[in-house]
Amino acid sequence: MLVTNEDGCTKVVRKRDVRRYCCSVCKHSNSTRWRFINDAVKCEKCIRSGY
Repeated sequence: MLVTNEDGCTKVVRKRDVRRYCCSVCKHSNSTRWRFINDAVKCEKCIRSGY
């Protein structure tokens, strides 16, 4: 799983080490890519659609 922070740094997190992330827009919890923007967790799908 990839997690991207606001500063643009991306880190890889093993599936077994993953905290329970949930998108703050669509509430989806099974994404493989996450972004932290303005202290909110968003999935890649919502980021690309402009949320």
